[in-house]
Amino acid sequence: MPIELWKQGKEIFNGQRFNNRLRYLLLFSFIWCNPQHYEGLKPRRYTGIINKNQIYIIMESQYKVCEVKLTYKSKIKASEREKILSAENAYKILLSVFDSETIQYKEFFKVILMNRANKVLGVCHISEGGLNETSADIRIIMQAVILGNASAIILAHNHPSGNIQPSMQDDQVTKRVKEIAKLIGINLLDHLIITDETYYSYSENGRI
Repeated sequence: MPIELWKQGKEIFNGQRFNNRLRYLLLFSFIWCNPQHYEGLKPRRYTGIINKNQIYIIMESQYKVCEVKLTYKSKIKASEREKILSAENAYKILLSVFDSETIQYKEFFKVILMNRANKVLGVCHISEGGLNETSADIRIIMQAVILGNASAIILAHNHPSGNIQPSMQDDQVTKRVKEIAKLIGINLLDHLIITDETYYSYSENGRI
């Protein structure tokens, strides 16, 4: 590597100063070995030096990403949040968010998000299905849990048929969510299957 390269000490790197010679060396080597991707940007002579503008253009074209900023805003004061002490408490809250005109028409899957004190942060709608099933994508559930800043959750969905007994698919979803939630320190407290008249609780039946 030509001695001139090391004399660059502090080049402008995507708008910031840097001293890391290894990064600079790797960048130079990558361009040198992959000229087909950087036509017109490779130094004219192998003994030359990549100038500031060339480095900036190359890095700009390779690393364009969206900036992600997470915020958490609540319109409800902590003292005003409902606290869930039992499956019956959760059921009453769910009845207030399920549409009474469609609860007997098709399935909906929702998640109650709670903090460490089991106070409700919110109820998130996950999916809407047909007469006898709805998709419960684990990734969407966990996305809601993390973005909702929850420490504990309760899964819930309705059975339009009025039969509150869980299906094999319900058991599988419960098991998978419990396993994944545990990995990131989230407690799955219950899974409720509801109708407009009653409910089935995995927790009350010793299945959580």
